[in-house]
Amino acid sequence: MHRRGFFIAAIFVWAACGAPQLDVTPGVDFRDYDSVSLTRMPSGPADTVQEVLTSKLLACGVTVTNSQEADLVMTVEHGGGLLPWRMIDSRTRNVVASGKGNTGGSRGSAKKIGDQLCMLLKTGGAVASAEPAHDVPSNESSSTAEIPRVGDGVRTALVIGNGRYESGRLANPPRDARLVSGALRKIGFDVTEEVNADQKEMKRAIERFGADLKKKRGVGLFYFAGHGLQVNGRNYLVPIGAKIDSEGSVDIETVHVGRVLAKMDDAASRLNIVVLDACRNNPFARSFRSPSRGLAFVDAPEGTLVAYATAPGAVAADGSGKHSPYTEALVGHFDDPGVPIERMFKAVRIDVKKKTRGKQTPWESSSLTTEFYFAPKD
Repeated sequence: MHRRGFFIAAIFVWAACGAPQLDVTPGVDFRDYDSVSLTRMPSGPADTVQEVLTSKLLACGVTVTNSQEADLVMTVEHGGGLLPWRMIDSRTRNVVASGKGNTGGSRGSAKKIGDQLCMLLKTGGAVASAEPAHDVPSNESSSTAEIPRVGDGVRTALVIGNGRYESGRLANPPRDARLVSGALRKIGFDVTEEVNADQKEMKRAIERFGADLKKKRGVGLFYFAGHGLQVNGRNYLVPIGAKIDSEGSVDIETVHVGRVLAKMDDAASRLNIVVLDACRNNPFARSFRSPSRGLAFVDAPEGTLVAYATAPGAVAADGSGKHSPYTEALVGHFDDPGVPIERMFKAVRIDVKKKTRGKQTPWESSSLTTEFYFAPKD
């Protein structure tokens, strides 16, 4: 059976540490699952747990997503001082794996669950199983539905590459933007390209992009290469000419990523893609009270995939060649025929990890409910 995804809905309760335990149903090969989704917790010290699990899974070569259409559902619950978890096959509604661990709100404890998941994904489930898993109530209407495909229709893209900064000049983003623009045009995108854009130019381009999407209602793609930074968990794209001397000036001088997401969401496009090769070192960190590395986690709105050059809180390389490692890998897979979007980004991640010798791990947040191919099957 073809696996379209691997969904994890995690509910964590803080408790005392317990010994790791893992049981799997014989005959289940977890290597068939390509992507994992972690839902953001509404309260508590969730970021640390989510960050650790994300890093662990990405290290296993798994796509991290929050797709609403998934093959597996994982729950983690409180249970007598431990945090028992179980995986449910969304098609058969059977529990196919279970274990015990404890997040405890710390990185070390969260790694226990991450290690168990990685073992399943690497070995395919080839470990001793205590007892066969049990059935859970069936929901055939949601588990057997065919995933709609989005591949035809108008494709619209806005590509921005900023490098001529007064502080923290970058050589590659303008070249990266031109490379991405050319590659997107070859696969049918109507591309607007902005290079070394100031704040007004970026905002006007985003406004026009949103209007075009609203009119065409097809597939929208936004790409940005340049400096990006986070303040209090919010991500900002840095335009040319930004005068940032404190955390308070960031919102005034930059462009909030939420502005792009809001325009795309308002356009009611069939599918939206946001690509941020903007996780480089923050050149304004000395002016901040508590500078954070890289970009923060963002929940992708429904029907949207947000792709980052590296994991949340990590820094991406600009590259020693003519292009960044991430953009070079991305363009190299745009024209892979018949490869679903989430699997394509997994291939990009593998290439970047190999090229950077494991120092950079691309990451995605997705709520896609349709399949999309940059290059449809021949």
